[in-house]
Amino acid sequence: ADEGKDPEGPLKLCTGDCDSDADCSIGLKCFQRDEYTHVPGCDGIGTKDTDYCYNPDLPNLPPLVDVDV
Repeated sequence: ADEGKDPEGPLKLCTGDCDSDADCSIGLKCFQRDEYTHVPGCDGIGTKDTDYCYNPDLPNLPPLVDVDV
């Protein structure tokens, strides 16, 4: 899910837009991407150029939400 450019509070799994690991909940990391690069542990394409929090220890799980429709 895309919470916007400057979301408040720690972001959950497969949620963005993060700028660094500090923006994500404990145990998650911020995946910096270009365009629609696949986010490890997340399904879907999400929003173009949006960075998402992911868990580097998990396989594909929750879908990203495409808000560019």
